Amino acid sequence: MSEEIRIIVVDDHDTFRDPLAFMLERESDLTVVARPRSLSEAREVLEGAEFAVDVAIVDLNLPDGSGADFISELQSSRPRAMALVLSATTDQEDLARAIEAGAAGVMHKSAPMSDLVEAVRGLAAGEQLLSQEEVIEALRFLVRVREIHREAQRAIDTLTRESAKCFRPSRRAGATRRSPVDFTWAQEQSTPTSQASSPSSGCLRDCKRSSSPCATA
Repeated sequence: MSEEIRIIVVDDHDTFRDPLAFMLERESDLTVVARPRSLSEAREVLEGAEFAVDVAIVDLNLPDGSGADFISELQSSRPRAMALVLSATTDQEDLARAIEAGAAGVMHKSAPMSDLVEAVRGLAAGEQLLSQEEVIEALRFLVRVREIHREAQRAIDTLTRESAKCFRPSRRAGATRRSPVDFTWAQEQSTPTSQASSPSSGCLRDCKRSSSPCATA
């Protein structure tokens, strides 16, 4: 290829990023124009109005954030640029997030250099390394993961509300304090001492049987 392909390599490991840039620049049509070590440095590079890039090679695990965030910002500020994830991660959620952000390809760091060079040239020519089916499956995976997270959060919120009905802070005279607040099961103030000490008369019993407030009239 006769046209120069401008590349940005975003990776926080100097021992990987610098040799990678060196190997890329051995190709006559490839030029590494920036080597940011973090998400913040990569963002600074994008802020340059005159900065031009054709392909971004991005690691996902950056010290101050995710490479997926950079890919999203790259797509917003440089719509013609293509992003290639080059990462050691095998976390499906991280990879799916990168695809959702706009990554056009995903490769493992152990991939041969010849494959990487071929991928960069393909992306610069406008090729998509991911099939439509792979993109759709990644997005469906994220939908499932987020629904699981929402269900878990709803369960936590429900448990928190129910627990708030059963617990209240109490200070017992002469008790040894191990924490700023000593939590005890709520008991009806008018309940006789003999009944209050019985396991069958406490708030735990009532909360297990119904969702109504624990104290009785």
